[in-house]
Amino acid sequence: MNDSDLQTSVTAELNWDPKIDGDDIAVFADGGVVALRGTVTSLAQRHRAEQAARRVGGCSGIHNQLLVRVLSSGSRADAGLRPDVLQAFRLDRLIPRQRARPGR
Repeated sequence: MNDSDLQTSVTAELNWDPKIDGDDIAVFADGGVVALRGTVTSLAQRHRAEQAARRVGGCSGIHNQLLVRVLSSGSRADAGLRPDVLQAFRLDRLIPRQRARPGR
């Protein structure tokens, strides 16, 4: 696969995944290595974009240069997040019990 086809395929893969907003992601390919540049709104999107690029045949490497810009609307202070995070840890059976206790 040539670089132009690889670039087109990775772009299509990013646009196919509903959990990735590919509008602000630019894709470049050089010698089978894909570079992702632009902005996303979360670390999860950054990771998913890299995974999507890896799914494309012919991709021999990734340079993930995506920047995370968290939207400020609806943001909460750390103190307000703490109870919700602790509750999520308590409900996740894959996290050992001693790690989910406050104060540790």
